[in-house]
Amino acid sequence: MEQKQGRGRRIFWLVLIPLLLLVIMQAALSFGTVIRGGTFSTLRSYAVNRLSQVTETRQIILEGQMVRQWSEMDEEYATANQMLSELLEENQVSLQEFLADAELQEEYLASMLPAWGYMMRKNSVTGAFLVLAREEIAKQGGTLSALYLR
Repeated sequence: MEQKQGRGRRIFWLVLIPLLLLVIMQAALSFGTVIRGGTFSTLRSYAVNRLSQVTETRQIILEGQMVRQWSEMDEEYATANQMLSELLEENQVSLQEFLADAELQEEYLASMLPAWGYMMRKNSVTGAFLVLAREEIAKQGGTLSALYLR
């Protein structure tokens, strides 16, 4: 009986060792083929190209949204011009005098606040600027009258 067990173990090892060597050789051959064939570099290249395509697509989408949202500013331009005309007529000043008077500019910006808030809600934007420049600012620098909503 003991001789049978010894023989069984010997046959087991005779079958197991070549089988293990075969599996190890097959794994090494597969790994070598992947490395030598450039699979990893190809995958890396595909990943970089895909990321570039996604980035370009996102840029196009964002540009389209921005153009769509800000191209509808005609109403706001008309409102701003109308309020400026009313302010000029009310105070009986010219545009040049308006540009030189910081107080009138502040009054104008305060009157634009509700219209600018409405515009932000309508266009679903998170911020808007309205900057009024004066001649002396353009020549020598200084402060500007501005409205920024966020």
